[in-house]
Amino acid sequence: MRWLGTGTLEAARLQGGKVPHADSGNAAPTPLLGILAAMNLTLDELDADWPRLRALAEQLAERTGDDPDLVFFPLGLRLHGRHGGQGDDDATPANSTTFASTGGDGVHFSLLHATTTMPGAAPVVMTVPMQFDAPNHVVGASLREFLALGCRTGYYHLERLAYGWGRQEEANHLERGEWAGVGWDGQSEETTVLALLAAVTQELHLAPWPNVAQRLAKLQTRCLPAVRLRQQGP
Repeated sequence: MRWLGTGTLEAARLQGGKVPHADSGNAAPTPLLGILAAMNLTLDELDADWPRLRALAEQLAERTGDDPDLVFFPLGLRLHGRHGGQGDDDATPANSTTFASTGGDGVHFSLLHATTTMPGAAPVVMTVPMQFDAPNHVVGASLREFLALGCRTGYYHLERLAYGWGRQEEANHLERGEWAGVGWDGQSEETTVLALLAAVTQELHLAPWPNVAQRLAKLQTRCLPAVRLRQQGP
């Protein structure tokens, strides 16, 4: 993935919002010089896999009579409607759209408004408001990669990656694929959780990350500079 500059962003506006592909090459990524907020992109437009995840939630909800936003709640993903929204926490990146939260301590996940050479993909940022020193962490170069990170364990405990005391332990836990055995509220939901994980994995053809700590470190280096906090502005 390679960040594109303001010239490319302006060209994208002139071409109706389509971002020209850059030379993928092996060049090092450069800091993000523009954001797509002005283009008013929806979740559907930010990442091509969002409509598939949302459609799966609606399909499962129709079978069970549940609210589509709550179907994946046992996994630690409470969806924020079909179109997502702007997080109401000061730590939420200004250039992002929130699509889900865990239900614990305000932890939520957003798609970053970033121009990349990966068509139909947007980096996923996890915001952990209680980690005051560094609340934002990139947990996938795309929605699909993010979902693959927790495809065997769920997503509720990913917030541990934001803390030095829990980061390596959680990375090991994710690599081993050990589900904690409880849902977001501490109640055992093994049958439900495993069935939901299987449904998401099958729909989006997910595969677990082989080297979690190494990949996360690379994502922070390449994508985190694109995050713009609200006090920073665009």
